[in-house]
Formats: sequence, structure tokens, C-alpha cells
Amino acid sequence: PNLSKSAKRLRREWIVALLKDPQKMVPGTRMPGFWPEMQTPAPDILNGDSEKQINVLADYVIYLGQSGGGTAAPATGGPSAKAQPAKTGDKVGAAKPKKHTVGMN
Repeated sequence: PNLSKSAKRLRREWIVALLKDPQKMVPGTRMPGFWPEMQTPAPDILNGDSEKQINVLADYVIYLGQSGGGTAAPATGGPSAKAQPAKTGDKVGAAKPKKHTVGMN
């Protein structure tokens, strides 16, 4: 989906809830759940912390909406809707994709 207007259209809390349980938030959605029972599909990203992974993705969706869909580094976690540059050593925003991708093909 086009996320360039996500910051204006979506609340961060709703994005987090959608990522945690897509079927509960949008019954019948084709979006799969990536954190069944809050178990991470990518234990090597953000030390396998499901909450941090979900928060980073929610921040990134908000960031895309604020930037109009730009390509700069996403926020690095925590419950803030304001984008922040990625920290050195974080696997999110790294130059080369890791073997695990979350919802991206």
C-alpha cells in the first residue's frame, strides 16, 4: 500500500495493534501476522524483542507518512511518532538486508 500519507491517516497505536494481530484489527485482511503469540520471526533483529520490532515498524510507517515516502533511515524504536536516525549497530536500516525480512519482498 501507499504509505506516503500514513502519518495523517493513521494513529501509531492502531498501527501497533494491526501489526500484533491483523485479523483482529481488519477481519478478513490478507495481511499475515508476523508475531504469533508475540514470538519473533527474526530473532537476530533488535535482539529478538518483538515489542521493539513492532514499535520500529510502526515508527517507520509514521516516518514514511511524514517524509512523503522518502528513503532515509527509520526510527530506532520506542513509542514515538517522530522519526529519528538509526543508531550505529542497529540492524534495522542497515545497508544490506539480513537473511530475515519482515513483511518485505
